[in-house]
Amino acid sequence: SSPWLQYTHKDMEELVKQQLSVFRNERVLLQLEDNLEDKVDQIIEEGKSEFCWSVHFAPGFLARLFFEGFLPICTNVAAHDPIWVLLPKLHRRRCVMHPSEARIGKGAAKRCK
Repeated sequence: SSPWLQYTHKDMEELVKQQLSVFRNERVLLQLEDNLEDKVDQIIEEGKSEFCWSVHFAPGFLARLFFEGFLPICTNVAAHDPIWVLLPKLHRRRCVMHPSEARIGKGAAKRCK
């Protein structure tokens, strides 16, 4: 059993910020209660890193991240007992596609009928 299970999400966030300056200074922290649309605007307007971070892994939160254009990946940020951190990446140039640009191949269109 991991010793990290005793910590709250807030405790884990503080621990990660203390240990790794990149999470404290360069990346936007995403939390369950955040308005992700506002966070996307913040990242774009302030020129923040495309990588954000979070210690939340709830399925509904992940679905919201996908909806807003994030590609959530995960990494271990600790040397010994693993501390897993979600690294949602906002692909600024690839997160929006105009419907007129979509191409559906003939084979795919046939299978959809």
